[in-house]
Amino acid sequence: IGDDPGEVAAHPGVLFVQNFSALNMIATGIGADFNCAENGGFWCWGDNDQRQLGVGEPTVHPTPERVPIGAGFVQVAAGHTHSCAFDGAGVLTCWGAHLELRLGLPADTTDYAPTRVGAEAGWSAVALHAGYSCGVRAGDAYCWGTLRGMTTSSPAVVPGLTSSITGIDVGDDHACALDGAGQVWCWGSNGNGQLGNGTMVASETPVLAGSGWDELAVATASTCARAGTALSCWGNREHGRLGTDDVGASTNLLSPTPVLTDTTWQSISFYDRHLCGRDEDSRAWCVGLDGEGQLGGGTGGARFRPIQIGTSVDDVALGPKHTCSVSGSSVRCWGQGVEGQLGHGAFADASAPVTVSGLTDAVAVSSRGFHTCAL
Repeated sequence: IGDDPGEVAAHPGVLFVQNFSALNMIATGIGADFNCAENGGFWCWGDNDQRQLGVGEPTVHPTPERVPIGAGFVQVAAGHTHSCAFDGAGVLTCWGAHLELRLGLPADTTDYAPTRVGAEAGWSAVALHAGYSCGVRAGDAYCWGTLRGMTTSSPAVVPGLTSSITGIDVGDDHACALDGAGQVWCWGSNGNGQLGNGTMVASETPVLAGSGWDELAVATASTCARAGTALSCWGNREHGRLGTDDVGASTNLLSPTPVLTDTTWQSISFYDRHLCGRDEDSRAWCVGLDGEGQLGGGTGGARFRPIQIGTSVDDVALGPKHTCSVSGSSVRCWGQGVEGQLGHGAFADASAPVTVSGLTDAVAVSSRGFHTCAL
């Protein structure tokens, strides 16, 4: 399970299954206030005001509901009020709110139901945010929706990327892509140095943020990348989100800077104001803002040093204010829960992990925004 061993892990918010036909799949991607998981199909829970769960009426679902759109999907991802998934053939389907044309469908689309995006197959990655979406197809990066005031109604190739793209991730107003040579390219807003090119000047075309990377994670005004077991980050470091309370006086890092060097990172996930990941001993760690209990340590405030949140953790993923993990075969979540996004039937925050109801064979989890998906 996971990426091909010969390829890099290109997107921390999603997971891929090889030979998926032989598995029950729980694919996760944390978006706004909902979580998605797959168990021989996939399941969603949390806020559904724009039918972003793909199920039923626009009401909150505090426990998992199976999404009735078939099987064979190998990735599902979610934005704040929309979701997308693609199957083993790379056919992309999206549903939920079409504000700012974020679904990649015609402008007059009013149906919230799952709908195929374009006639082309071959999608291999997708990442969503509040107003826009990006993905990878046939080695090219595409984006659609509204980013920095520019709107595209259907997937359009990101210009200026000459190497084959293997993964992509998105933040509020910037996006980054990872190519097959291990180079990270970023574009969009740069008011906190989140593009990683040593400046604070925005760029509508991709700029290079270093090379030698194996994994990429993008958050609000910040970016991180992993090379082997070493982590580097750049951009806004407020609230301890980069674990760099002693790196200079500036609140911004304008180029990739080694951080959290005491941990041997195996995987990372990043969103908004906290960062989590797994080390080589399968221990999970989180750092940053703990205002809603999303670090799992019950301490509140900002933490500039990682909190260990579990052992024998198979995967960890996060949204802006909640976090989920897989240990053994169960999914546990903690942090903000007022929209039912923790999946255990309650509408309250949890500063310690609670078990998601009804999911007993999960093998991996990943998150974007306020929702989670698991394999």
